[in-house]
Amino acid sequence: MNKQGIHSVQEKIIRFGIDSHTYFDKEIWQKSALPIRIQSIAPSYHNEHHIMAILKAIDIIFFEIQRGHDAFGILSETRKFIDEIDEEYSLSITEIKIAFQLAFVMHDLGNIVHSDKVEMREGKLVLDYSSQYDWVSGNTEIKSCVIANRILTYYDHEWKHLFKNNADLVYELVFSIIKQTIIKLDKRAKKPLWHVVQIIDQIASYYYSDVSIGVMTAGFMNELYVEGYKDLKINTFVGFIPHQLSVLIPKEKVRNEIILFFEKTRSSMSISPIEWSKKYLLKDDRDVQFKSDIEWLIGL
Repeated sequence: MNKQGIHSVQEKIIRFGIDSHTYFDKEIWQKSALPIRIQSIAPSYHNEHHIMAILKAIDIIFFEIQRGHDAFGILSETRKFIDEIDEEYSLSITEIKIAFQLAFVMHDLGNIVHSDKVEMREGKLVLDYSSQYDWVSGNTEIKSCVIANRILTYYDHEWKHLFKNNADLVYELVFSIIKQTIIKLDKRAKKPLWHVVQIIDQIASYYYSDVSIGVMTAGFMNELYVEGYKDLKINTFVGFIPHQLSVLIPKEKVRNEIILFFEKTRSSMSISPIEWSKKYLLKDDRDVQFKSDIEWLIGL
């Protein structure tokens, strides 16, 4: 595998994914009349900060894997995934990491588009952007898969040349990871790595983001507000992190090991996500009051 070449393709796709989220948030979402604004800012969650936080998490996780500490069981789960396709094949740690990077940089593109069209304009790939973040359509991950396929098809010649015999396998792993980000996935559709992918997608960004937990939570709430969600409880948002960790990792010993990994490697924020939830969780839960709660969360 030509390492210089693969990094070039890898960086192009990563840059496209981050730039797409940045453009949507700054040029469409922030200028829209739909979201709640606090001091002229409309907080969001599925933005470039979320993507970059996940990419940082992947860097840290694979750095530890290279040192022999695979806290999430990624190598064994990837082996199971490969064996379902062809037991004779294998992927290097670098190839697996690239698959994770590319999958996650493209996995939320479906949240910011009206359709899955990808056009070439003046030598650049361009998405068919929506006017708001998409939650209710129910097919955002599928749109992300179609968009990812079109992006990778554009780089098809370079991809196959650089990955050689593993090109199709890396391709399949990328799309399996994107599909495994579906939260309520039918049991029959769950593949190896589902739990790993869910933990990285739902939890990791809270530990590695350059944005405060309060702002991320406010952004999460703001996107749902625009989509017309009602009858939501405030503790659903404030207590999201410990609740989801217990759902995704029912075994306490394993859960504590994952939390310890995140705590030891997290960004230097003033308070850990678990402690943040404990601190601000209300004793008496109540309905969300969108504007005042978003303002409250931003100020935390």
